[in-house]
Amino acid sequence: MKSISQSQNATWQLQITIPGHLDQLWSRRLDLELVRTASGTTVLSGSVRDTAALYGLLTKLRDLGLEFTALEAHKKEETNR
Repeated sequence: MKSISQSQNATWQLQITIPGHLDQLWSRRLDLELVRTASGTTVLSGSVRDTAALYGLLTKLRDLGLEFTALEAHKKEETNR
């Protein structure tokens, strides 16, 4: 089984749920799709190019003071042809 640090050649598909409704400008700032739900949360979704970018995004959310209630990240291995 590979650890996260060994999986550098992977694209991560992710979905992050944040309490409250964020303004649409966050979509551009974070380079993710933003959907406001009827239950009062914001769902950010999209992909990042590798593990380092995933950690960078999580660090950015932390630095901005954005708390998240759910995070789903699925790795898609890239094949070298």
